[in-house]
Amino acid sequence: MILKLKIINDIFMKTSNILFLTAILIFVSYLVIYDFGLKSEYNSIKKMGFANYQKNKRFDEYQLVKVGAFENVNLESSNIIDVRVEYGEKEAVYVLKHLNEVTRISHTGRDLTIGLTKKNDSTYYSNRDFAVVVISPKIKKVITSSFSKTEDYWNHRNEISGFTQDSLSVFLHDMTKINLTKNKIKKLTAEVGTGLAGGNLFVAEDNKMEFVKLIVKGKSTVELLNADIKNLDKQFSDSASVKLRGKVLKGIGN
Repeated sequence: MILKLKIINDIFMKTSNILFLTAILIFVSYLVIYDFGLKSEYNSIKKMGFANYQKNKRFDEYQLVKVGAFENVNLESSNIIDVRVEYGEKEAVYVLKHLNEVTRISHTGRDLTIGLTKKNDSTYYSNRDFAVVVISPKIKKVITSSFSKTEDYWNHRNEISGFTQDSLSVFLHDMTKINLTKNKIKKLTAEVGTGLAGGNLFVAEDNKMEFVKLIVKGKSTVELLNADIKNLDKQFSDSASVKLRGKVLKGIGN
């Protein structure tokens, strides 16, 4: 009986040792693979430079949608889905892969339209990244409209960034919002809101503009925070909320 127990114990110990050694080998293998991956990434960064490396990796989670040349952008569901319109040498549209089925991209003439398909349930599509990134060398006009009547549109973000050009027009319908960042525009025409609810326009301080025509309707909200604006032509409704700060104040009297 004692001999049988000893044999069983020896077998158990040998099995435990084998399992332990196997676990160590697997762990070491993962470390080698991980180290190889890190070295590969490091070599890529060293070869390409950090800026180019980041640029190439930026759209790993996106699906490229091929489109022709366009100048106008219609954001039909801008209170539901976040869109960034930015400067680039060639037109392109990128959609987050997991939102590809619910996002509708159409291109007619010089107009690019971004909306949601009929399959969706009006869910608010928010992410740490923009759901859609639109790239173009020039944009003449951006029009927003709301997909549904929701009061939660303040949490979403649509952005126009990086353009240097003579003119830009933006028309914001009620329940929609646009941020302008890092633009150099000679003439900006902005009409905010179409009814009582109003829209929201934010112009960051890193914008530079010679002339701004600003029409603010209903209960719309506009923020011009220290942006470099030489001349400001304004029409505000009685219920509008407008915040002006810093350099922009110099352009009011011009």
